[in-house]
Amino acid sequence: MNLDAADAFLTKDLHQVAREGGYRTELTGKNHTYLKSNDVEFWREYGQDGGHRDADSQAEVPSFEQWLKNRDMNVVQEPTPYPIEVQPSYRIVSETIRFVREKGDHPFLLQVSFPELGSVAIVVSLPQRQLAKDIEPSRT
Repeated sequence: MNLDAADAFLTKDLHQVAREGGYRTELTGKNHTYLKSNDVEFWREYGQDGGHRDADSQAEVPSFEQWLKNRDMNVVQEPTPYPIEVQPSYRIVSETIRFVREKGDHPFLLQVSFPELGSVAIVVSLPQRQLAKDIEPSRT
């Protein structure tokens, strides 16, 4: 992500280069970038009070997310009355595992972040050397 456009040297970001190179791309979790859902192949966005739901989602997910929204900035002293399977971190990890399993032999780039922790991890599958070569800027 280029926060200071005037100092940016690269004309493409990692996700763009990966897609152009045939990599499957994913963003799961809190989006700490400017990316939109059509910028990656697998998009599962989450925020402080919930996120992506699909047909496989547990029936308790909507009520859990409402429970989160009713809390003051999601900070509570008591344990949640809901099972771990409906909580965002568990769902984010589950979606990430699904992506990795479904990718087959395709190289991939995935970005995973957790709203509660504010952390971001980017994982690139092999062949990394080719991707690194593709994003190296020309110095001429």
